[in-house]
Amino acid sequence: MKIVWQIGLLSFLLIGSAAAQKQEDTAEFLSSFLEGRYEVIGRWPESDSLYAGSVAIRNIEGRLQMIRNINGHTTTCTARIEPAAMAETQVLRARFSVNGMYYEATYLIHSDLDNYARLSGYVYQKGKQTKRPGLEALFIKLD
Repeated sequence: MKIVWQIGLLSFLLIGSAAAQKQEDTAEFLSSFLEGRYEVIGRWPESDSLYAGSVAIRNIEGRLQMIRNINGHTTTCTARIEPAAMAETQVLRARFSVNGMYYEATYLIHSDLDNYARLSGYVYQKGKQTKRPGLEALFIKLD
């Protein structure tokens, strides 16, 4: 009985280790895939106010940096590939501030028909409940 338990535990640890390695490999791939310059269109949370601008995503020594230029206002922030809480997928999560207000954005990672990254997601004020989150869509710039 003890041997069966040990084999079960070993199997569990090996499967968990393999899953963690796969998640790490996926995050590394996605970090490279997402690098580039994007056009962005969006709407602020709890608002009808629309905006447009550009976003650059850079992979600097394994850490993602996002430079957002929205309506002429530039913000630099960090972003991370994270597992989605309710799905077996990875999302890009960015945290930034605008005019002293702290926001978080969670993007689904897609591919367009030419195999470039395309991001879409929600923007919300960090730590606050919202009935109407903001929305963003990022499209790769090829120029």
